[in-house]
Amino acid sequence: IGAECVPQIKVYNKADRLADPAPRVDLDADGQAARVWCSAATGDGMPQLLEAVDGFLGRSLTRHRLQLPPSAGRVRARLFDSGRVLDEQVTDSGDWLIEVEMPAARFARLARQENLEGLVID
Repeated sequence: IGAECVPQIKVYNKADRLADPAPRVDLDADGQAARVWCSAATGDGMPQLLEAVDGFLGRSLTRHRLQLPPSAGRVRARLFDSGRVLDEQVTDSGDWLIEVEMPAARFARLARQENLEGLVID
């Protein structure tokens, strides 16, 4: 399904059952969290997990506003499927003004596939 191409953080639960139950975060070659060792039972490592997820999402999310004509219903649907639509308004002429937040790489790929040039306001 192509999931190996999706950026991810591996989470290892039940760290409390290890010989050294201390929570830890393993970093990848770029210094980003790759693996988090935690325990849901004790709560150990949960702050590290939340920090890793926050850093992971915060670095890769991008926000854009687009103006789509009524004929762009398929693009609108893909935006809803691919990201988090923050706001949507309909203009008097029937255009959709959509503010979306999604991973930067996903937006770039969608922009290429759907030829969004000229539709992105900011």
